[in-house]
Amino acid sequence: AAKSAAEPLDLATIDAYWLQREVARALPSLSAHDAHEKAAEVLRALGNAESTERDVENDLVPLFEYTSFDAVKRLMANRFEIAWCTRLARAQGENE
Repeated sequence: AAKSAAEPLDLATIDAYWLQREVARALPSLSAHDAHEKAAEVLRALGNAESTERDVENDLVPLFEYTSFDAVKRLMANRFEIAWCTRLARAQGENE
């Protein structure tokens, strides 16, 4: 079931591939490789501490092909949590 943008995110569900799955769900026409590439761009946008909320949103909307505004809202509502949990999960994976 799709999650609403306002629904709190369960941080325990964010692993190294969570963002890639979210991108693939929002843009089902993408190949796995393209979803992976786009997820990396989304993570860069979300984690850019120097960007304002508006800057990040302006970066995300075209990445989601101007179609998945709910996905963008959900990511924006949990911007830093997603960025840091994803980085943490990837770092733990690399150390194992």
